[in-house]
Amino acid sequence: MILIWLFVTIPDDKKADDVEMPKNSFKDAVSGHILLLALLFMVTFAMFLMMTIKMAVLGQETGLFSPSAASSILALLGLSSMVAALLYAPVSKLVGNFILPVAYTGIAFGFYLVATATNVALVTTGVIIAGLFFGWVFPQAFLRVAQVGPKNGGTLTTSVILMGINLGAAFAAPMVNAIAGIFGQTSASGTLGLVAIGFVILAIIEYIYNFFDRKTT
Repeated sequence: MILIWLFVTIPDDKKADDVEMPKNSFKDAVSGHILLLALLFMVTFAMFLMMTIKMAVLGQETGLFSPSAASSILALLGLSSMVAALLYAPVSKLVGNFILPVAYTGIAFGFYLVATATNVALVTTGVIIAGLFFGWVFPQAFLRVAQVGPKNGGTLTTSVILMGINLGAAFAAPMVNAIAGIFGQTSASGTLGLVAIGFVILAIIEYIYNFFDRKTT
């Protein structure tokens, strides 16, 4: 590093004849639609992460599997999501923006299987199903940003979506547990069942929204 500093001439970042790019304000780069998308994906990630948070507790409560087995089962969650991501492009071309409510429906079914499982096979099946459909959520999030975001939004628009996702991941446990407590669901299975209902609600909202606002991908 010292030799580079001594002997390598680094050109100025800005030349006199360079055209300065205009800076976009937050108001110009982020629309109300983008803020709603950020809120949607904050809720999505907060609910989905409960599968990871509650899995070991679920095994202890039901006696179906040990904490070490829970880790192995959760490994399938990430693996199935990666596999599903490879199929995103052809499925997106087939169903368009309806891929998001379809994904929510599949995730809800996976959570329901896990919440009501009576054996390890059902738990594993539910985890794989939830992971497969979740693999379509992340790419669809940024496709929707490209579709509805302001043309001059740049990286600021994407940053708002990422902020929503990170907030959902950071506060998943307190947010979902608080809501579950309101409905009297304190067990792991009860919380996961409530999350399944939450994804059903999101799916219905998205089905209705995309029916009236069909944007081609």
